[in-house]
Amino acid sequence: MNILTRPYGGLNEILAIVELNMQYQSKKYETIVLDTPPGSHFLDFLDSVERINMFFDQSFIDIFNYLGRKVEAGAQSGFGKNLVNRVIASGVKKLLSYLNKVTGDKFIDEFVEAIIAIYKTKSTFISALDLQHVLKSEENSNWFLVTSVEHNKLQEALAIKDQASKYITKHTYMALNKCIEKELNNWSPTTNSEEARLKESLIKKEAKLKESLKENFKQVLEFPEVFSLSPLDHVRQLAISWKEYN
Repeated sequence: MNILTRPYGGLNEILAIVELNMQYQSKKYETIVLDTPPGSHFLDFLDSVERINMFFDQSFIDIFNYLGRKVEAGAQSGFGKNLVNRVIASGVKKLLSYLNKVTGDKFIDEFVEAIIAIYKTKSTFISALDLQHVLKSEENSNWFLVTSVEHNKLQEALAIKDQASKYITKHTYMALNKCIEKELNNWSPTTNSEEARLKESLIKKEAKLKESLKENFKQVLEFPEVFSLSPLDHVRQLAISWKEYN
């Protein structure tokens, strides 16, 4: 458990998809807003559905079924090292035997307890597999991919779009932050000055990036750069921009 709950252990993403499924199945909410981690971590979250499927492959299911019968019959003498010796494949037995020498008898007991605990809750994990269909459904899910007017961010957004193509549909929104075109248009530098050339260059650069995005996303929402250190100012200005799309 300590290993799996590390940032790159994978369990956080799996538990996130399980939690999302539980909230969805509860029918308590009209809308569930999920803010995923940024960048490629978004893909880790989506892949967690596949991780659940891989985790509960046939070999594990065979063990769970065996353990399940033992659990239902009562945990009399079936558990412990004898159970592992009967159920686990010989290759794994060798590994467990080696680990047992290194870690002591307690390791085998904790391993079996972990398998039993996973079996008892496996229905919760398995039911989360159905959420994949919900996430892919245009009727049930609406995705907002957020990026900013920067070349490297644009490339990252397009890469995510390609890798998450089964989730991102024609109804997916691209939210484009830090747009400065409006502020630039309100800026009036002296004609033919260095500032005027800078203004023209920045406008062309932003227009080119936007054009590339609009070729890949039918719905692009533009939000301005907020030149303020106050979080409240950020919220206010973003809210004003959002109203333009409603």
